[in-house]
Amino acid sequence: MIPFTSRIAISRFNNDLTQRSLVWCKLRPLVLQSITLIALSIVCFSAIDQYLSTSYYPFLKQISTIKLAKILITIATMFWTLHGTSVLFMFQIQSKYGCNIYNQNFSNYVTYGYYVIFTGVLPITISTFFSVLAYRNVRRIVRRQMIIRRRKLDQQLTAMILPTSSYVKHLFDFVKMVLKIKPSNEFKMYTFDVENLYTYVPVNETTEMVLDLIYKPTKITDIPFDRTTTKKLLRIAVTSVPFIFLNENYSQDDSLVMHSSSAPILDDVFMIKMETRLNRLSKNKPIVWLPYVDDIFCIFTIELIKIIQFQ
Repeated sequence: MIPFTSRIAISRFNNDLTQRSLVWCKLRPLVLQSITLIALSIVCFSAIDQYLSTSYYPFLKQISTIKLAKILITIATMFWTLHGTSVLFMFQIQSKYGCNIYNQNFSNYVTYGYYVIFTGVLPITISTFFSVLAYRNVRRIVRRQMIIRRRKLDQQLTAMILPTSSYVKHLFDFVKMVLKIKPSNEFKMYTFDVENLYTYVPVNETTEMVLDLIYKPTKITDIPFDRTTTKKLLRIAVTSVPFIFLNENYSQDDSLVMHSSSAPILDDVFMIKMETRLNRLSKNKPIVWLPYVDDIFCIFTIELIKIIQFQ
């Protein structure tokens, strides 16, 4: 804030204390360099911590602690503050260029060492490298935790949803559906979005909807279990995925969250069931209705006032 405040004073009020006060001429670059390098160090520490905390190896996870973070931040603060004290001896006020560095060797160090390496190449390389490693760790964890039973369950649920004509599987499927629509000047395109599905998709009711689809008379695939066993498997697949909210652990006992593997499919089951019920009572319906979980693409040929009434 100190360098930023002084910059406002210089640019807005034409009041540059660094040209009149030797103390301020030396203090401003000291604070600016120290705070900048400390902040970049913390960014690098954060990337390294993400890699350690998501590592497959227990001994690497044990390294990632609050105590170590405090020690590293303290060391970085002391080191970069001492590093910045060098500017106290190098910044001078002279009539030709005012407050500036007049030592050529130190000027080269600031140009290539401070700007290019310490605030450029080094933090970008470290943070990017460990972020990529952390991403790979997370992908490995997800693949390892996705047990075969849950994968089979997802395949079963997907097979039940796909026959719905308005269901969009992915972006390419959406494009194919749109290309089949013959253009018309009367078309009015709209998109609707469900503001919040979390806490509004009940686990028990949605599970019963899935079971009704699985065990309907014209079922798509044979199920090797009875309804009671399948219900237990569904409950395990859904409620065994915990989530964190405000640093507290929760389980999906009453409602679904979107980060689990089965949540998008179960949300589609719930949304399609709800839309089917609402469709019987709604008026001014669109000619095209393509939903994907909580995003809906529509095409109308009616007046705007009727579209608003439909919404």
